[in-house]
Amino acid sequence: MIYDKKILAVFETYNFCQNQIQNSHVHINRFLKCSIMKKKLQYGILISAVTLAVILYCYVYQNHRNISQEKAAYSMSVPELEKEFTANDSLALAKFLDQTIRIMATITALDHQNNLMVLNHKLLAIFTDSIPKNIKINQKVTVKGRFLGYDELVDEFKMDQCSFAD
Repeated sequence: MIYDKKILAVFETYNFCQNQIQNSHVHINRFLKCSIMKKKLQYGILISAVTLAVILYCYVYQNHRNISQEKAAYSMSVPELEKEFTANDSLALAKFLDQTIRIMATITALDHQNNLMVLNHKLLAIFTDSIPKNIKINQKVTVKGRFLGYDELVDEFKMDQCSFAD
């Protein structure tokens, strides 16, 4: 009987150990599955971050516009532009902002050093290239450039990347 109890105790210990081993395999399998899922999640996050970085880089470093080669979206004189802003300034700003505009006007001020020109006392044109020396005040010109907006403080329109239109 003693031997039977000892054998039974050994058998129960053996069964207990077998159960523990099986349970540990289950835990190991769960751990491995969890570990694989963590790796997949980490790779997914890494791929998403790289994709987002590429998209942001492409957005920030877009090709720059060449206004001198673009076709003008609008062609008008300074008084016509002023009339549009007098009628409805927010609508006119939405219409003309960042658009290529062709303006016919008279030069009222000129700064050859800084490549600046004021047209009809109302529009400040900033040129990309130097203004030719033969351009004089009171001369009628046609200028093409990007419209930047209206400055209420100094009561003038602004354009940059200007060039002389043909």
